[in-house]
Amino acid sequence: MQRGRYGNSQESGCEEGASKEGGSQESAGEESASQESGCEEGASEEGSSQEGSASEESSKVVALRTCRLPEGSRACESLLRPRVPTDRYAMNQPTALEKAQALLSSSSPSWEHLVERITQLLATDPHRLIQILYQVDVGEDRVAEVFRTAPLDRIASELAALLVDRIAQKHVWRTWYMEHHSIEQVRIRPFDTTDATALLEAVAESFDDLSRWLSWCRPGYTLDDARSWCTHAAEQYRSGKSFHFAVEACSGGQWHFAGGCGLTPMPDSSSGVAMLGYWTRSSLAGCGIAPRAAHQAIEFAFDQLGIERIEIYMATPNKASQRVAEKLGAVREAVLRSRIAVGGVRYDAFLYSILRSQWRHSAEAG
Repeated sequence: MQRGRYGNSQESGCEEGASKEGGSQESAGEESASQESGCEEGASEEGSSQEGSASEESSKVVALRTCRLPEGSRACESLLRPRVPTDRYAMNQPTALEKAQALLSSSSPSWEHLVERITQLLATDPHRLIQILYQVDVGEDRVAEVFRTAPLDRIASELAALLVDRIAQKHVWRTWYMEHHSIEQVRIRPFDTTDATALLEAVAESFDDLSRWLSWCRPGYTLDDARSWCTHAAEQYRSGKSFHFAVEACSGGQWHFAGGCGLTPMPDSSSGVAMLGYWTRSSLAGCGIAPRAAHQAIEFAFDQLGIERIEIYMATPNKASQRVAEKLGAVREAVLRSRIAVGGVRYDAFLYSILRSQWRHSAEAG
C-alpha cells in the first residue's frame, strides 16, 4: 500500500467554490464522517473585526478563536488578510449593494430599496429569502438570531445588513486572494507529527468556520491537541484503519498547509464502503483546493484500497460542503434526520455517494 505522497493536481488558478471550501467532518482531533468547513468565493468567517496593524490583527484573531498558539510560533501570513471591519463599511460597498440587488431582484441597489424588498419577501416568499441568504453562506444561526432577538420593525434591516456584509466580505477576500494566491498545484500526503504547528495555526485562523460544522474544533484547541491528532492519524494510517491526509497547496513555488481530508473505511471490510471528509483553512477557501484534494483521496480509495462506494455526509445548512460534493460528481441520495451533532445542536444531514463504476465511467468519458 502506498505510504508516501499521493498525487499532485496540476490545475492552476482559483475556482469559484469549496471551502472552508470542501467539506466534511474530516477529523483533526477525533474520528468522524464528513462535514465541510468552508465557503465559496472566500473564507467563511461570520462577523467582522476591526482594522489594525499586522501584529495586532494576528493576536486579535488568535484570541477570538481561543486556540492557543505555541510561544514563538509564526502566525500564518493568511491571518493578516483584509477584513470587512463593520456592517456600515459593507453597506458603502457598491459591488456588495449591486450583488444584493441582483439576488433580491430589487428595483435599486440603494439600502432603502433593499430593506423594502426584503420586507416584501418576508411577507410573500420567506422561503426564497432564506435561500438567498444561505446562497451567500449567511449562517443559519445568524439568521435565527435575528428572528429571535430583533424587534419586528428591525428584522428586514438586520437581514439586509447580514446579506450585504457577507457579500462585501467575500468580495474583499476574493480580490485579495486573486492578488496573492495563484494555486499551481494541490497534493495530499499522510499526516505526521511535524504537522502539529501548521495544523494548529490553520485551526486558529479558521475557528469560526470549522467550529460551525466540526465537533473536534472547540475552544481551547492547543498544540498538544494537534500533536495528539497527528500521532493518532499516523498510527491509523499505518494500521490501515483510516487514512487521513494533510492537504498542501503550492503558490509561487512554495508549499503551504491548506487543510485536511480523510477516508474512513467501514469496519466490515467486505462492504467496500468508506466515508470521505475534507476541510480547507479559511485563508485559502474559495481557491478550489477541497475538490482537488478530495479528488486525489477518491483516486486513492479506488486504486489503493479497493473501495467500491464512497459516502459523504454534511449538515443540510452547510451549502459549501454540498457544492464540493457536487463538483466531485457525487449523487445526493437521502436526507438523514438528526444525523450530525455539533456544539450541542443536532442537524439533519445530506448523504452523497460516489461509486467506483460511476467514477471510472466519468473518467473515461472525460
